Amino acid sequence: MVHPADAHALQQAIWRSLKGKRYLIFLDDMWDFDALGGSFPDDHMGSRIILTSRQSDVAPPALLDQEPYDLCPLNQVLSLELIEKRLSPRNGWTPELRGLGMQIAKKCHGLPLTICITTGLLANIEPSCWREVPDGLKSGDTSIATQCWSTLEVSCKHLPDNLKACFLYFVVFSEDQEVSVRRLLRLWMAEGFVRKNTSMRLEDVAEGYLNDLVRRSLIMVAKRRSDGGIKTCRIHDLLYEFCLKKAKSKKFFHLLKRCGELSVPHEPRNFRRLCITFKVEDFEDSKFFCPRARTLLFNVPEERKWMRKAHFLNLSSIIHSFKNLRVLDSEEVRLHNGFPHGIELLVQLAFLAIRGGIEVIPSSIAKLSILETLILFVDAADCTLSLPDSMWNLQRLKYIYVRNESSSDGVRLPTKKLDTSSILYKLDRLSGVMILHWDGMEQTMRKFPNIRRLKCRFSTMKVVQKNLTRL
Repeated sequence: MVHPADAHALQQAIWRSLKGKRYLIFLDDMWDFDALGGSFPDDHMGSRIILTSRQSDVAPPALLDQEPYDLCPLNQVLSLELIEKRLSPRNGWTPELRGLGMQIAKKCHGLPLTICITTGLLANIEPSCWREVPDGLKSGDTSIATQCWSTLEVSCKHLPDNLKACFLYFVVFSEDQEVSVRRLLRLWMAEGFVRKNTSMRLEDVAEGYLNDLVRRSLIMVAKRRSDGGIKTCRIHDLLYEFCLKKAKSKKFFHLLKRCGELSVPHEPRNFRRLCITFKVEDFEDSKFFCPRARTLLFNVPEERKWMRKAHFLNLSSIIHSFKNLRVLDSEEVRLHNGFPHGIELLVQLAFLAIRGGIEVIPSSIAKLSILETLILFVDAADCTLSLPDSMWNLQRLKYIYVRNESSSDGVRLPTKKLDTSSILYKLDRLSGVMILHWDGMEQTMRKFPNIRRLKCRFSTMKVVQKNLTRL
């Protein structure tokens, strides 16, 4: 930290040396421009300042005569071109070396920082040993990762505390996994990472956090929505390893990747956040007891997504071990025997995501009085699921997403006692439900007056009569 008196003296010295001159100043990797404010005289002589930064809002608006230029990740061709410019093999670029160069370019995912550090190390290695580098780029024990981490430490140091938590949360996803922004932002909000802003909706604040991480080059955009927003995002392998190391050292998240890590059954563990990535059957059998856990997620690695239907979770058998949960996300595995019994015991839940052959949702779900996000993936064949009438009592609900994977009918909204039931004033998004035209449609729509996004199916009288005839 520069003392204000020293900063003022530096500004005056720079200003005097540049006064009356035409100059070109290049400032690289800037984090804070305040110390240099007022250092550059403008004598209308065509002087220019070029500034690079990992943050897009470092330069003061008065200094900008054009919009900042965002450097996008390099494609594989440009990545290989940069590698070839920085390296000069003794016998030139043979087809074999060029093939290795392309593998390295692919692993770097277009990040110039990774490419420059990697080529700097390759310059001191015999080309015959370059084969080991592509695999080394995914390892946290290599000198490549070590040098990258020293640079990443600076980026992480400048993150506000709430953004640090959002960044470290990426450890729960697989490397190179495309992360649904819808799911990610809801998790951040349920965890309490997103700070309230009186002039903005919490969802917009959370989206701003994600854009901030993208602007700092810590997270990469994978897909965009039609309106230009981010649909999915991902994290680079080396950044993931860095994230993993940080999360472990700060005890931010505990990832259980092997059943053997559950070494002492029945003994209480003090983990706050848990992510399970191995067979859920083994997790149930372990009788793992973690009464202080606030977050429990199940994540199936990308290479095993095809096995999702083979993962059956008996959630009812482990609820008693996690009574203080605020986040329960089992979207990646399938529930055994429908909607879990005892879910109403988790009275502190703010986020609930489950998948399975759900045929009935009990009215006791209304006991989850602070629930904000409800995500249901239903795959019960020949079953039209209805949400219970007690759902209208969940006054803090902001987001409902339901999807019937066995039918296009969706999930029915409750239509009984509409005159006397409560109104969901905070409900912001509702997706995947079915509304009957003649059965209180107008009254139903009045139950969520502040809805911003509604995706539903309206069933006609003719279709329902046809179904009744079959009965």
